Amino acid sequence: MANHKKTIAVIQGDITQIAADAIVNSAHESLLPGAGVSGAIHARAGSVVEQECRALYEQHGKQKAGAALPTQAGALDARYIIHAVGPRWQGGHANEEELLAQTYKNIIATAEQLHLRTVSIPAISVGIFAFPLERAAEITIHTLVQALQASKQAHNVLLVCFSPEITQAYEHALEQAQGNETIDLVSLAPSF
Repeated sequence: MANHKKTIAVIQGDITQIAADAIVNSAHESLLPGAGVSGAIHARAGSVVEQECRALYEQHGKQKAGAALPTQAGALDARYIIHAVGPRWQGGHANEEELLAQTYKNIIATAEQLHLRTVSIPAISVGIFAFPLERAAEITIHTLVQALQASKQAHNVLLVCFSPEITQAYEHALEQAQGNETIDLVSLAPSF
């Protein structure tokens, strides 16, 4: 079998409508449904996922930033949901950058353990967790390039952005990372 080049692609759209082996939920520490992308993922996946998240919370309590836990995907067009807890921005003095990078590393490590090839990931920590968007995008691209280079299973990451502002920040970070020999960095988003 041919060894295909790995890809990181930026897409603008609704993550619940994109087929992948796993869809990442930018989760709250409790893993329970929240607002925004998390709420949309839970709503589309159905109550079976919420029940599984509730059981995880009852068994393990709140998750720390960096955690990435898989559940079944319910009604989504995926095999799994990986519930990833990003850091809350606290002014940059609480290891937020390292924790965000660790979140992305753990997402890819979880995909590896589950033998998943394609993972859709929303912008983590940039919503209500208030991580500065441009810096989050840089950390995301840099960390995912390194994680994919080392992965044996995961080959494709779709960074699914729900707004033009997020899309532009991720596209800019992709442009800054161009020149990588082992990972294709592409934008599949509309031009603004």
